[in-house]
Amino acid sequence: MYSSLLDEFQPNKGVYGGIFSADRAPTAEARHYSSIAICIRELLPWGAQRTPVLDPSIFSLLTPYYGRLHGDAGLVEMGRSSYATALSQYHSRLDRFFSRGKLEEQAQPRLIRASIALQYFEHLEKVEVFDAGHQAHVDGALQLLQMSGPDLLRGSRAFRLTISSLKPVATHLAIYRRQSSFLSEDQWREQIPDGEEKTAREQLFDIGLEIPALLGTADSHMSARQEGVLEPAQFVDSTLHLLLDFGILWSRLETWLHGLMANARGPLYWPRSQPRVATMPTTDGECSPRDRDNNYQLSFAYGPYAGLLVQYWTFQLELLMKIIDLRQAILARSGSPYVRKMTFDTLTENKSLADEISRLIFEAQIYLECCLEGFICMQLPLRTITKYFDRPNV
Repeated sequence: MYSSLLDEFQPNKGVYGGIFSADRAPTAEARHYSSIAICIRELLPWGAQRTPVLDPSIFSLLTPYYGRLHGDAGLVEMGRSSYATALSQYHSRLDRFFSRGKLEEQAQPRLIRASIALQYFEHLEKVEVFDAGHQAHVDGALQLLQMSGPDLLRGSRAFRLTISSLKPVATHLAIYRRQSSFLSEDQWREQIPDGEEKTAREQLFDIGLEIPALLGTADSHMSARQEGVLEPAQFVDSTLHLLLDFGILWSRLETWLHGLMANARGPLYWPRSQPRVATMPTTDGECSPRDRDNNYQLSFAYGPYAGLLVQYWTFQLELLMKIIDLRQAILARSGSPYVRKMTFDTLTENKSLADEISRLIFEAQIYLECCLEGFICMQLPLRTITKYFDRPNV
């Protein structure tokens, strides 16, 4: 059964050329694999080698994924049972390796892969991403990776891609904590062999990993205002400088989007209510909303674009929420009519843009959640859009 599962997840297998949306994209430019797809694909060669450290974790991920994909409740339940066994064996091997005083070099990438596979099982089970238990699992994987050192990423493209599948949850957890991650450091970001290029997804998360530190700085700045550490004029001046840093990061995100658009053949997305024209790409029939009501829905050229764009919009929304807070603080402290007028006008634009971006994420959710892969892609962005709508005076 294990061999059959491994075979089903290979490219050009399953429904219409592959289980994952990027498998069904007709052009190389559109084959931007989702994080779950990258995770599974990079695990398959290890499953074929029958690796004791990894096999239980791989099986516990593939079984419920395939079961949910085909509506097989028996496979889903089998996956749940195997997860408990896989988790126990993983902790046993981890304890054994650490009891020797250090983690064996050969075991490092295998244990990290096993940990990531177990985390994605939890995503399938709709485990609360920032639940204490899940945070501990993510922290454990990151600790293993940090102990292993950045050279591991340079030595293996497959391992680098595996780690890229960990970055979404690592980035969002860092944003939640307002703490920078070691993954944002140059020695970790620049570990790529000469002649290779990072994928669009890797480039996006390189930018996203810089957001937590900036948000943390802004939070500390706002606390200084509330505690009266800064005089009003000092606070306004330093806040305006801080907003420049937000602008720089915002510009980098926009540059990333322009690069994605330049490589696409036609529009990336459009309102589903809009009549199709000849220049529009063919959408993925396996990830298409069944709801006949086309209002408040987006269509995407291909599923991979949907996942990337939703993450891009999510990073924008995270920045905008704090930008709005900073501009509101300026209005409350500035005595300059010019600064107040400029801030008020810009704040109005920021709020309007935040509403527009939240609407795009909401409309993309309908598209993505019609398939299992898209559902997993939406788990982290949904936390951000919920946080946005829960804000007062939004």
